[in-house]
Amino acid sequence: EKKGTAKTGGKPRTKEDDEQERFVRSTRAAMEKLHKENESLRANAATNVKYMDTLRELKTVRAALADRDRELKTLNEKLTQAKTEAGKKASVDEENRKLKKQFNDEKARADHLGDELREKDRLVSRLK
Repeated sequence: EKKGTAKTGGKPRTKEDDEQERFVRSTRAAMEKLHKENESLRANAATNVKYMDTLRELKTVRAALADRDRELKTLNEKLTQAKTEAGKKASVDEENRKLKKQFNDEKARADHLGDELREKDRLVSRLK
């Protein structure tokens, strides 16, 4: 088949010309497809960078959370220890209060016995 076109300058087209034109068109289509794919990959690369940044941030947050968990555990242990100590102190305070009351009762009894003894000494002195 021989056709004349503007591209061939009015010369008749050969089968080779048609094949070259198909090759050029398919090559252009493939290049356009590759350009689009390249643009898509570049756009995804930005997304991948964001994803990696997010993973790094997640790792940092997890490390901070682990630190907080350790700190919380330490504080809970201190709180438990403080409660135990407070319980011991309350027991000691209660025992101290009981002993103080016992001491005051014994002192009052001793004072009363001292008063009775003085009274009896006076009575003995009068009887002499």
